[in-house]
Amino acid sequence: MPATPLSLDVRAARIPADSDLGRLPLLSFLAGDDEPVVWLGGRRRFVGSGRAATIAVSGPGSIDRAGREWDRLRSSARVEAGSPLALPIGFASFAFCDDSESVLLVPEFLVVEGDRGRWAVVCSPGSAGDPLEAARDAARRSRGDRPVAPTGLRTGTGRMTQEEWTASVGAVAARLRVGEALKAVMTRDMVVRADSPIDPRLLVERLSALYPATWRFVVAGLVGATPEMLASCEGDRLRSRVLAGTISPGEGPRLMASSKDRREHALAVASVAEALGPLAADLSVPDEPFVLDLPNVTHLATDVEARLDGSGVFDALAALHPTAAVCGTPREAALALLREFERTERGRYSGPVGWVDAAGDAEFALALRCGMLEEGGRALRVFAGGGIMPDSDPAAELAETRAKMSPLLEALGL
Repeated sequence: MPATPLSLDVRAARIPADSDLGRLPLLSFLAGDDEPVVWLGGRRRFVGSGRAATIAVSGPGSIDRAGREWDRLRSSARVEAGSPLALPIGFASFAFCDDSESVLLVPEFLVVEGDRGRWAVVCSPGSAGDPLEAARDAARRSRGDRPVAPTGLRTGTGRMTQEEWTASVGAVAARLRVGEALKAVMTRDMVVRADSPIDPRLLVERLSALYPATWRFVVAGLVGATPEMLASCEGDRLRSRVLAGTISPGEGPRLMASSKDRREHALAVASVAEALGPLAADLSVPDEPFVLDLPNVTHLATDVEARLDGSGVFDALAALHPTAAVCGTPREAALALLREFERTERGRYSGPVGWVDAAGDAEFALALRCGMLEEGGRALRVFAGGGIMPDSDPAAELAETRAKMSPLLEALGL
């Protein structure tokens, strides 16, 4: 990956809503030969390509170190005056564990859409070009290169067979019953291979049509549609949506009545509240969850809100991650069980993924319902997990992971 430059030159220009560029769908600014960056949903929407800067970190304290590097990069950027945006804007995908690499990148070209209209942004370690000309060029290249469905799709076993995974779930539940932890989240994967490249633009288009209530993303080859917001920051206000407890669509009343799922959810909410407590001047935690219905599953959900006391989004991410919703609780005890029983290499699956601007406003979701492009784009490794409790049924947990894998499989036409 390219090293982080000493400084970036940043220029932005407004795209008039009544112009040809203003009327184009956002994904029309991406061509197939681009390395896409996409964030759809929430307060702002972005599509971009290229890398003007890359911050790659691994090992203990990765989120804190990425935050320090980002502070240095944003504070040294040469930003042309005239835009209401806080530039530059970075996109990050953090690993679940310290032994995998995390990445924060600044695209060379970006289209930003939100309450301040649509803007084209260019960033360069040298002299940045004309943002509107870059937008016109991106749209022109995209017109001649629309995404097509991959051919020759076939599915393969991940790093554990289904039988191996359910056996591990049973073993973990037995260890929970003797008190080694309260909850552990077990992940499995599968691989979809194709004879032609799998185009992330096609996946995002289809995910947006199928799951419009989620946050859809593509960052450094990780693509998905997640329903779980880890930290949405605007000024000193932070919101975190906790999802834990899952059932088939339309079964919300049965989910609310499930003691197993209510306990699982309460543990996840408590882990978020405990992590945010030291950073918050005030903290709001609802007493009861609500039911979140999605096309493939129904979740118990709770929105936790906080006013940060001088801390920023990277402080919050470092404190929150990994939550009980993706790891278990107590954290270290759950991690010990995962190291013993979960052979899936998560990489950046279930880590924070999102964007941050130069003012510290940000949206970071958990990278769920997602997959990682591999083998030159001809393979997609799809991940899913489930929260294991002492009374978990391995067969039911396997069925839950199948439902959670369905968004990407549907997007592929499987």
